[in-house]
Amino acid sequence: MFIVSTNQTIDFNLVPAATCSGVSVPSSVTTGASFNATVSMINNGPDPWIIDTTPHRLGAQNDQDNTRWGLNRVDLPFSVQQGQQVTFSFSAIAPTTIGPNPFDWQLLEEGVQWFGQTCTFSIQVTAP
Repeated sequence: MFIVSTNQTIDFNLVPAATCSGVSVPSSVTTGASFNATVSMINNGPDPWIIDTTPHRLGAQNDQDNTRWGLNRVDLPFSVQQGQQVTFSFSAIAPTTIGPNPFDWQLLEEGVQWFGQTCTFSIQVTAP
């Protein structure tokens, strides 16, 4: 027989959350060009984002896990506590598709879930 206390409170809303606080990229690049990018996110969830066996990372969206910009993940540079902001800085390579291309990124806990707001931006890719 098991006895369960009915006086316990269980919070089922402990969902990680993130808000996009900024994207810094050129508005236009030529095909194949390398450029520096930054994406900033704020941890407005209940738990820290940490580097462990299921690390938190920035991941490509639109389509999820695409490598349009030469990569599909960016490692978290340090653990981020609730209320803190983190800026992911990385080098990207412009795709070969000329025209507007989505530059969209969202956080994930690897092997667990994608979460939070997606940072969205469109970069015009031009011929050399």
